[in-house]
Amino acid sequence: MTTMDPNAPFDPFLPFGGQAPLQPLQPLQPYMPEQTQMPMQTQMQGLPPLQEQVLGTMRQRQGPHGQTLGQSQRQAQSPSSPDDGSVALTIIHETLYHYAARVEQAHHLAYLKPLDQPCQRLESFTLDIEPEPSHCTTETDVYGNARSIFEMYAPHDALRVSATSRVIVRPRFEGITPEATQPWEDVAHALRYVAGGGFRREVEFTFASPYVAILAPLRDYARASFTAGRPLAEAAIELMQRVHADFTYASCSTDVSTPMIDAFMQRRGVCQDFAHVMLGCLRAVGLAARYVSGYLMSQPPPGQARLIGADASHAWVAVHCPGLGRQDDWLDLDPTNGMVPAASHAMLAWGRDYGDVTPLRGVIRGGGGHDLTVRVTVAPDNELIQQTPLLQDTP
Repeated sequence: MTTMDPNAPFDPFLPFGGQAPLQPLQPLQPYMPEQTQMPMQTQMQGLPPLQEQVLGTMRQRQGPHGQTLGQSQRQAQSPSSPDDGSVALTIIHETLYHYAARVEQAHHLAYLKPLDQPCQRLESFTLDIEPEPSHCTTETDVYGNARSIFEMYAPHDALRVSATSRVIVRPRFEGITPEATQPWEDVAHALRYVAGGGFRREVEFTFASPYVAILAPLRDYARASFTAGRPLAEAAIELMQRVHADFTYASCSTDVSTPMIDAFMQRRGVCQDFAHVMLGCLRAVGLAARYVSGYLMSQPPPGQARLIGADASHAWVAVHCPGLGRQDDWLDLDPTNGMVPAASHAMLAWGRDYGDVTPLRGVIRGGGGHDLTVRVTVAPDNELIQQTPLLQDTP
């Protein structure tokens, strides 16, 4: 048993500021495998980024707070012309599953409705589902995200979902002064547990989570940016730039079952891996950081039209950073692109890691193998989106 000296100075690189050396933890295995066989031919579907499921012929037309919109209401919410640097975006997220064998029963959970926040106004949301679910409900989770629950009791051999959103995104980090934020050690110290102290919601994002372990190699990597007395935002931005420079984006190099430490050691992965690695680094030095899922409006090459489906689900991080001069004191950072998100980043949901905000997952009985197609399009309102059918009725 290790004894601790209560008079020793706080060391944010050690657990709870104590003196015992930080030992590497075993990487946690994802709790949502891509497809795990379960008893009675029941299968679990937890899908990697860009690979969600499809759901049914039920259409929901909803406003930002979940109310159903009539035709006149939808017409009243016609595109506006923001003049404050905001960007009005239309987002179409389509997914299709074709099963090798008929699915007898299915239960699904979806995070496909964008957040409605002061920096991002959700003007409309439509969810097309087929075949029609036997039951469908939308509720708010513990982090304030909208999640939809679908249940299907009729046999089906295909599953479709199409989520269409219109959001107005405002540049939310213009004018911040990173060097004026608090020293990172002060922020980390304030997040430590104190007996009898008040509850702080940010503390939950300082701990390990199913996809993000707190490991010594991540702590060591972060130390190069988090030097003594450095302003938190300044250090976090440099860490983001280092991850962007040191890691290679490589499609299909990892999947949802790849441990985060593997992506860190091989210095390659996809946006989910970049986000998880940076979350691990920030939490390893005692800071609060959360995973943000969303969409990024990519720009086509000069002279070429926007490619339908070229955009994809995206992921980045947010670190709790008091002193930003903003309402919520969270600074978003996109290590995949090495940038502080602006009006081109639309937020879908946030949580501890990818597992909290998986766009679409579920449990099915039957199904066998499957073919999956996903297409995401993000475009400004002034660009006409001409969609073709996602896929014919047969694979």
